[in-house]
Formats: sequence, structure tokens, C-alpha cells
Amino acid sequence: GSFVEEQAKKLGFSLDEIGEVVMGVAPPVTSDRCTVFMEQDVDYLVRLGFSREECMAAVLYSVVRNYLNKVVARRSISEKKIFFQGATARNRGLVAAFENLLDVEVVVSPYCHVMGALGVALCTREEVLRSGMRSRFLGLAMADREVALTKGECRLCQNNCAITYAKVEGTDYQPSWGYLCGREPDETAMKKSPHADLLSWRQRAWQGVPAVGNTGPTIGIPRSLTTYTFYPLWQAFFQETGFRVALSSPSNEMIKEDGIRMVGADFCYPMKLLHGHIRDILEKKVDHVFLPYMISDEPNRATTNSLFCPYVEAAPSVVTSSLSLNGGQAERVLRPIVDLRDIPGTVRELARSLESLGIGRGAVKKAWEKAWEVQNGFIAGLWRRGAEAVEQLEREGRIGLVLIGRPYNIYDAGANLSLPRKIAEYGFTVIPLDLLAYDPGQLGPEFANIYWSYGQRVINALKVAKQHPRLFPVYFTNFNCGPDSLLLSYAEEIMDGKPMLILELDEHGADAGYITRVEAFLDVVRNYSKQKEPLTFSVTKWRDDEFRDRCILIPPIHPLGSRLFAAAFRGAGYKAEALPQEDADSFSQGKAVCRGSECLPTSLTVGVLLKYLREHPDGRYAYFMPTTEGPCRFGQYKLFQQTVLKREGFDIPILSPSAGNSYQGLDDGLRRTLWRATLAADLVYKMGCRVRPYERNKGETGALVEEAVVALESALERGAALIPELRRIAGQFAAVPRNGGGRRPLVGVVGEIYIRSNHFSNQDLVAAIEGGGGEAWVSPITEWFLYTTTLAKRNAARDRAFTANAESTRALTARSATSCLSTKPTPLPRRSAPEDTAQRPAQECN
Repeated sequence: GSFVEEQAKKLGFSLDEIGEVVMGVAPPVTSDRCTVFMEQDVDYLVRLGFSREECMAAVLYSVVRNYLNKVVARRSISEKKIFFQGATARNRGLVAAFENLLDVEVVVSPYCHVMGALGVALCTREEVLRSGMRSRFLGLAMADREVALTKGECRLCQNNCAITYAKVEGTDYQPSWGYLCGREPDETAMKKSPHADLLSWRQRAWQGVPAVGNTGPTIGIPRSLTTYTFYPLWQAFFQETGFRVALSSPSNEMIKEDGIRMVGADFCYPMKLLHGHIRDILEKKVDHVFLPYMISDEPNRATTNSLFCPYVEAAPSVVTSSLSLNGGQAERVLRPIVDLRDIPGTVRELARSLESLGIGRGAVKKAWEKAWEVQNGFIAGLWRRGAEAVEQLEREGRIGLVLIGRPYNIYDAGANLSLPRKIAEYGFTVIPLDLLAYDPGQLGPEFANIYWSYGQRVINALKVAKQHPRLFPVYFTNFNCGPDSLLLSYAEEIMDGKPMLILELDEHGADAGYITRVEAFLDVVRNYSKQKEPLTFSVTKWRDDEFRDRCILIPPIHPLGSRLFAAAFRGAGYKAEALPQEDADSFSQGKAVCRGSECLPTSLTVGVLLKYLREHPDGRYAYFMPTTEGPCRFGQYKLFQQTVLKREGFDIPILSPSAGNSYQGLDDGLRRTLWRATLAADLVYKMGCRVRPYERNKGETGALVEEAVVALESALERGAALIPELRRIAGQFAAVPRNGGGRRPLVGVVGEIYIRSNHFSNQDLVAAIEGGGGEAWVSPITEWFLYTTTLAKRNAARDRAFTANAESTRALTARSATSCLSTKPTPLPRRSAPEDTAQRPAQECN
């Protein structure tokens, strides 16, 4: 509502006339991802010459689509009648937008704007009468009294809450609010609930015992990100080497404001807080700040990796860059690489980092061994206490709430507004996620490629909560969390109707809205009696010959490459087809099956696939979607798409070789042909970009690009060599008549591989550059394959698996199968391949 009002004001409309001026207007399409993009689109439409009424109508449609995609999401919608309440329902334009998009009658009460307040008043009245309490309500005349607001600060604990006081004219009553611990204004101590004992116990165990007598330099550690897991390790390590250790202050308003001011991009809330904690710890006059590159947790045999998210991995570089831009002191940050897959390498990195402080490698190694014992003891203690808590719940027949999420969302009271403790005040025992024993083997083959350490623990805890009748999850996440954007979808599938509360945190949150949702959730939990067999999250296991009679669909990542990729498959004896370029319709279909926080290629790829399958229901299809082993979200596409496809009634196999070993599992001959097809696509695309801005005859280069693609498709299907064909094509491009006038400015296009290559997702950026008088140079798609191959070589060398013997090859192929969520490699069948391209049977990852 406030966004609509703001845009109306910019366009020159009063709030009460919006609904009338848009009636009968056909608006242009605008973004519905968030208000920032919506506002940018409105400004763009104004510049293009659209009328004020058209722009206003576009805003209303964007708001409605945003609500339907992000709030309603996959919930069922009545096909007969919908009731719309709240002040925004008085806007006829919004009501009409809902009716047009849903094709359902929308009913609005004349009192829609006060109906919620009326309901709260009735509920409160019932509660007061039932309890015998006396109301302090001053009556409707309260609206005519002056209310003066003042600010103060509560110093009863480290939260240092900002308190608002209200002085009401004619009364001595002075209400106040803002207490994160949930205490009443007249209470003189921080409010504590016995049901939050596990949180308090965990905090004491985590903080440990500071060493006495150390005289070395003081090492400052920010109270953020992985510190909430590994502080016992680092505290013991530095104390063993003679250092003193200091934590930054608990998150507070100043830390939050400093962090928001320092960040140079729109990071997630925990990354913003990290910046504030770095500023805070530097102001404590510590000698150095310890902020390691946390790459990976301990590996396990059940999953492909145990990585941290890309933001966590890159945090030291981000922070030191920010410090350099905001007054310096970056040189005081110690930034060793910590990769728990490689303990000797981590010890060497720590020694290198501390060498200038006079600490030798022997001392570092000894300190690490001691610290590792402390960390393992800490984790074992958490699991013992958690098991005791669950047993007590069972004995007493009480309900427990499992706090699920990253430790820095669960334990940072300043970030989560002390919601875990406030939830405990309702009489439910709260059990933090890391008090539940973690068994990677319980993840199952479906989740073998959950390569994030915290993500694995989230899935493990969800499975425990699903299977235990007295445990219900409360999932703490934050806006812009990359891993959670997909893990939340898995969580909903795992819980399969069992109540679960999701609380998304950011710097704009206030506890009142969260508490309302908490209370509603707890009502559901109290009344939950549905008993059913736990859902087994699974995907279909396909037979080895499933690809024989199916058409393999190729996503449109590259305007030329997808077609050549499909031709390479056809040349190897398979049916294959490149999916068409996405459009607004397929994008809308994709967003409708996503939660809304996934990265853009997620909704684009699943949307264009769904649209094609719905328009061609009679075919037999397979889908090509390669994978990786982290840390970005790309490696989750296959599992997410399988889940969506199955839910939408399309249970089709997905061919998903892994970048983790250079896509082994595909037939070697096919792999090489696909590589050549990708190179050829990059070359022809580059020729078009090089020639088109200078062509004398408009459209000639575009026609030549199309001819080149058709010729290369034919060559790939016939198994012919590509280099002679490319030489011929290059000669044709060189002969295109050109205008004079010298070179145009060369504009480099870099960034995420799908966005920079896909014309729909980047709104045809190359054409915009050329239309503006420039020449575009787009980073080639082959860059990605070179990068992943380099990583595969490095990782194979690290794992001592980089040898030419057959046993090593079999091990690598099996690893590829695991990364593709299969228990063993299975052969990709061939269909009448030409003799000159025939190779030994391939391995396919189900």
C-alpha cells in the first residue's frame, strides 16, 4: 500500500483517485521482483512516453503479481470467490487487477479498511472478559488527545534496546515498547523463560572460559557468520599460542547502522552485520582482527562437499575492500584460508598468517590440535544436551520447537529481535538446530548434492522434526540468502503438511509483525493432530535405457550454443531439441512454481521447460541440466527442477553430468563434440558482435549468423569437422560491407554466465549497446568450462586421485554419479551413431 501511494504521488495522483484513473487502461509489463525494480521500470516507462495512467496501472499489476508469486505462491486459490480485506482493497484498480489475473470474482466489504482492527478488538474483549482483567482502554476520545513520543535506552542487558515512550495527554499512563527480551516496562531485570534454558546453556558453552595470564597481542573476532559455530576453536587456538581474544559487541543498532553504511552492495543482512562488527571490534583497540576465508567444513562420505556459501567464503575480501573505502585499517585483518577438507594446508595457512607475529609452525600445529579437541568436545556436548532435551519432552508429553537455520540467524539476538526467547515465553521448549546430532547418512541419496555444510544440517534437522511427533520447526532465514532460497522449497516438501514457521529477517524488521505470525503458528501447533506416515523425499530412479526414445531438451542459456548443443546430441544418435528463448509467459510460469527468492536463472529455466511441456503434452522428453558441487546455487537446479516437475505432473529424467570432474559420465566422444560445439557457438557469436555494429546493409550480419548456425548444425549432425566450416564462415563475415568512421567504443559484458549470455534475462543487452553506438564483447561461455576443468584438476590433485590408471578413472566416474544424485554410474545408451563418432559407452548420471 505504501509503495502504491508513493508511486501515485510521483505520477501526480492523489491516493483516492488511483482506482478510477486506471479503469479501462491496458498497462505495459513491468517487473514484480521487488519494489526497487518496479520503481526503476516506472521511471523507464515515463521516459518512453507512456501516459501517467498507463504507468500507474502497471504499478498495480506489478504489486498484485508480486503478491501472488511471493505470498500466495503454490497455495490453492478459490476458483469461485475471493475475499479481499485491508485498506488496499478500497483501490478499485487493485481489485480489478486481481480479478483480471485470476479470473475470479473478488468480494470487498465496505469496512475492509478497519475489519482487521475490529477483529483484534473483539478478540481482546473476549480475552479481557474471560480473564477478569480490567481494561485500561481510554475510549474513542483517545483520538483527540495529544500523544508525545520520546526515545530512551534500556541498559539491563547487552541488547541496549531502543525504547519508545508515549506520554498521553490528561493521563499518568506512559506506555513504552521496544524490549527485545519481552519484559514489561515495570520489570527491573531482563526477562528470562525457563523454556529458553537451552539457548542460555548453549551461549555459555560457546563463549567458553577466557585464558588468564596471556600477555600477547589481542586478537579481535567479529561476533558474526561462522564465529557462531567455530568460536570455541578460535578461542582455544589463540589462547594456546599466548594471545588474548576479544569478541565484538552483541549486534545492536549502532553495529547495524555502521554495517549498512559500509557495505558496497546489496548483501544479505548477516553480511551487512559483519561489516558493523568489524567496525566495532576495530574500535575496541585490538591489535589484529581475525577473519579467515572459511571455505569448507569437514567433508563426509554422504555428500559431495561441505562448503560454506559464497558470501561467507569471500567475506574477508569484501570487508577489507570496504575498509579501504571507509577509512582504512584493512592491514589489521588476518585472512588465512581455512579449508577443513585440507587440515595440513589450513595449518600452513594459519602459520603463514601469524608468522609476522612471531608464532612458528610448530606452535601453530600444536595449538590447532588442542583447539580441535576443544571444538569437537563443544559439538559433542551440544548433541548430548539436545538428546536429553528431546527425551525429557517425550517423558513429559510436551511440544518442542526446533530452531532451524544458520547459527548466525538463530543465536544473534540483535539480528533476530530475540525471537527465539520470545517464542519460548509461550511455554514451548526451544531446541536449537546444532543440539540435534548430525548424521550425514540420514540425508539420503536425494540430498547427496546438498554441498553446503549448514544446508546439510538444516535438512538433517528437518527430517528429525518431521519424524518426531512432538517436534515442530521454526526456520530462521534472511532475505537474499542464496542457499535458503532453494532449501526452503526442500523444507516444505520434507514437512509435507506438518506445521512449520518460516521467519525471514532483515534490517527493517520489527518484532510486532513476527510475533503475530508466531502466535498464529503456535495456535496451529496446539491444534495439530494429523498423523500420517513421514514423507520420503525422493525422485524417480530411471532405467539405463530411458533416453533411447526420448527427446533431450536443451535450456536456452546461449542464443546460438543451445542449438549447436542439441545438434551435437543428434550427431551422437539421440533426439534432441533446443528450447525456445524465454518470454514473459514462460517467465511467469517459472515464477509461479518458485518461492520468489531464487536466482533469476532458476525461474527462467524451469519456466521455459514447463511452458514447452504444457504446449507439447504428447511427447516423450528428457531434460539436459548439468550440475556442480557448489558453492553457488547452480548445483541445486537439477534437484529443484525434479521436485517442481514431479509436483506439476511431469516426471521426466534429467541428464545431469557434473562440473566437479569435467562432466565425466558422458561418452568421451560426445563430451568432446559438445565442447567443440560450444567453442563454435562462441566464435560465431563473437563474429556477429564484431561485424554487426559496422555493417552497411542493416540486418545482413544477423542473416549471416543464422546461416552459420544452420551450417554448423548440419556439420555436427553429420559428424563432420568444424574447423573448415568455421574458416568458410569467417570469410563470409570478413566480406560483409562496412561503414567507415573508425572503431566504436568497446563495451565488455561480464557477470553470471546465464545472465550475460541469455538475451531475455539481460533484456537484450548486446542490442542495447549496439543501438547506443558501442560494440559489445561478451565473455564467452567456454570460459566457464575452462574454469570448472581447472577446479577439477586442482581438486583431483588435492584428493590424490589425478592418475591415469583405470581404478582412478572409475572412482572419478562414481564421484560424478554421486554428484548427480545417483548411487552408481549408469550407461547413457547410444542410438545408431555414425561410425566416425562412435566411442566406448558413456556413463550417465541419473
